[in-house]
Amino acid sequence: MKTLTGHDGLPLHWREWGADLSLPTRGTVLIVHGLGEHIGRYEAVAGRLNDWGWHAAGYDQRGHGASGGPRGDIPAHDSLLRDLAAGAGVSPGTLYSYFATKEELFATLYAEAIRAYTAAFEPVAEAGLGLVDLLRDIIDRYLDLYRTYGRHFTLWSAMRHDPDPATGAAAKVPSELVVELRTATVEHNRLQMRALREAAARDGREIVDEKLVPSFLWSALNGLSDHFISE
Repeated sequence: MKTLTGHDGLPLHWREWGADLSLPTRGTVLIVHGLGEHIGRYEAVAGRLNDWGWHAAGYDQRGHGASGGPRGDIPAHDSLLRDLAAGAGVSPGTLYSYFATKEELFATLYAEAIRAYTAAFEPVAEAGLGLVDLLRDIIDRYLDLYRTYGRHFTLWSAMRHDPDPATGAAAKVPSELVVELRTATVEHNRLQMRALREAAARDGREIVDEKLVPSFLWSALNGLSDHFISE
């Protein structure tokens, strides 16, 4: 079992997924799990990153999974951050020089995921499928996406860049990133709507309310995902 040494010398269980690092890759993504879980839960995420040309690695946080330390114990408020910095070989301050908040980091990753999701759907949209076959493909793809990202993925696509009404504080994600996230979502919705419209026409059908369809389909896809996939 490979281990990573935490900032105070505690052994942390380390895992890697994907391509041989001696071969060209886009880079390495370090996955950091949340509280009350372990890095093994992110194997599907790592697999998707591998598909996109990224090597993936991660470790069990102290007190979690196969790592050392009392179960669930965090000795100090910055212990997990310092472990992460030690694993990356940088100072804790360096971690914040790229992304000001975790929300900014997640939004960046999700915008890229939506772009990749749209690119993968483009050949399907041009394949000339009937409505039933197209819907079946859309459902299968969304279940796969949901299996990787969970219901939180859908929240980012609808995120608003408004101040907190209670405090007046500015949103934690830069406006340009919100625009990117929204733009990626709109582009996908437009492509999907065009594919549905053309598939319906091939079957001799007509979409009566094109404004209602995206919201209805989004609700149906999330309902199916919640039913079939457990996070």
